[in-house]
Amino acid sequence: MDTDNKKTNRRYRLHRKIKGLYRFQVRQKIIYVPDSDDMTNKALRELHEKFNYQIQFEIPS
Repeated sequence: MDTDNKKTNRRYRLHRKIKGLYRFQVRQKIIYVPDSDDMTNKALRELHEKFNYQIQFEIPS
């Protein structure tokens, strides 16, 4: 039970780190990333790799 709580806290901490940089939907686990982004953000990569978030690239209009 304690490890689940640690994972949840870590996930929410990562949400706070990317909140100002990217648009995301928590319930659907989708992060919208601009097409020009180079994907070097560690928080973004961790959400994708460890928490199975999907990354959707956006082309600015």
